[in-house]
Amino acid sequence: MKQRELAGNWVPFKPNATSAKKYSLKKTDYIFKPDAGVYPKTSTTLLTEADVENMDGKDLRMMRNEIYARHGYSFKDKDLRAYFDQQEWYMPMAIDVREELTETEAKNIDLIYQYEEYYKQQYDNYGR
Repeated sequence: MKQRELAGNWVPFKPNATSAKKYSLKKTDYIFKPDAGVYPKTSTTLLTEADVENMDGKDLRMMRNEIYARHGYSFKDKDLRAYFDQQEWYMPMAIDVREELTETEAKNIDLIYQYEEYYKQQYDNYGR
């Protein structure tokens, strides 16, 4: 039987910088869940302009990045990484998942990105 857990201790290089830590990591198998997240249809249904035209920039960004997260993209942006790390379905595995995207997902990302750019150009901090 293969070992499915790794346990260990971490000691800081500078003893007074922080406290030592114990950790236990359990092996989890990656399972693609196209319906996971707040915007599940972005992986299964081709979006229309009506689906995204009244969304604000933050929601558009989250919608687009949720597609990448479902494929295990390891986010560099701290806010996205912190958010997705809290999702039970998220498993960071790669820094480039473009080859894993379906045609529907790629088209949805393009549409969402167009609206993100439009939002940046047309709206101020007050939504005008």
